Amino acid sequence: MSLVIANEVDDWSGSLSKANKLLAEKQYLPAFNEYKIYADKDNGLAQFSLALLLKNGWGKPANREEACYWYNKAANNGIPTAQQELGDCYLQGIIGDKKQALVWYEAAYKSGIISAACQAGELYLAGEYVPLNKEKGLALCVQAANSGAVSAMTSLGKWYFNGQYVEKDISLAFQVFQDAANKHSAEAAYYVAQYYDRGIQREISTKDALYWYEKSASRGFEKAYLPTSALYLKAFEEDNTDKKGKLLAKTYLWAKTSVELITEPQDKQLATLILNKVNTEMPLQWQADLNAKVKEHVDLFQ
Repeated sequence: MSLVIANEVDDWSGSLSKANKLLAEKQYLPAFNEYKIYADKDNGLAQFSLALLLKNGWGKPANREEACYWYNKAANNGIPTAQQELGDCYLQGIIGDKKQALVWYEAAYKSGIISAACQAGELYLAGEYVPLNKEKGLALCVQAANSGAVSAMTSLGKWYFNGQYVEKDISLAFQVFQDAANKHSAEAAYYVAQYYDRGIQREISTKDALYWYEKSASRGFEKAYLPTSALYLKAFEEDNTDKKGKLLAKTYLWAKTSVELITEPQDKQLATLILNKVNTEMPLQWQADLNAKVKEHVDLFQ
């Protein structure tokens, strides 16, 4: 594993101005070809960019195995985020021995990727691919969470909520979820909504539940789409004010998004029922603008 020094990164970056411009313009295939030239010359930043394009299917069909090949190259050239991604590649069984995931998560953490500390910590907590060490694992995740790593905060919240790895404490879980949701964690926002929707240690509040469900949905968390559309439908049906039209439009937006993005068949069926119901109420002239907003969201999170 080589170390990245400042002038080396500058040299790498300077060669990629054309590729970076193409990527910014979403000209993915030309960008891919340009990055490939320099990736073959052992430019670590080009290797990382190539891996990212392959992972996301930009320019060419998504190919996780090939993406991991280039993450491996970039990680060994000292690119911190590539080291974290390479840990994922090992843990997901795409390449090599899953035990190697710990090596790369710890490397990424030492390189400054704080969230990787909790990924390493969870391996110690599970004790499946590395020796069980709950004390060390929890300490790593708490350290990452206290340092502001949102993914670590969300993981800790779920563990306290479910009693996994730690003693169950749904009050503490709520505090952690709230902090993570305020730092834009889509999953944590979904859990906060659950407290208000299900009346967990607080009174049921449709208003608060809908607020947090929509926060979660707007950040692309799939489980939030259906309850967001369902609660907007409920609010529409119960409203007798001048807000009724806005509530109808919101119901359509999230019902349509649900139908487009939900993968669970039963939930998709329920979303379709909501959408059909809304379509009987909604003026046709609204659809073009609303569909454009749905497409924008779908393109971002599909």
